Amino acid sequence: VIGFGLTGEELDSICNGTMAASPLRMIDDSGVGVADAFYAHMQGKEIPKIWSGPFIMVDECTEGRKHYVGATRISKPVMGY
Repeated sequence: VIGFGLTGEELDSICNGTMAASPLRMIDDSGVGVADAFYAHMQGKEIPKIWSGPFIMVDECTEGRKHYVGATRISKPVMGY
């Protein structure tokens, strides 16, 4: 089983062996990128039409937890888990 998005539940499933892997979008980096684009647009600067942001494929529990902590370093106090 492969997940998509690396929710906390998906990370738990990888750790207990019921899920093989899940891509993790660096959630907070994406939010910062969107905010930067709004700011640049307000200043009349050209902004990219397409932007995805970084993804990391997580298939191991310990490394996955480290990446998850980094991906939610700003939003975790608000979103939980």
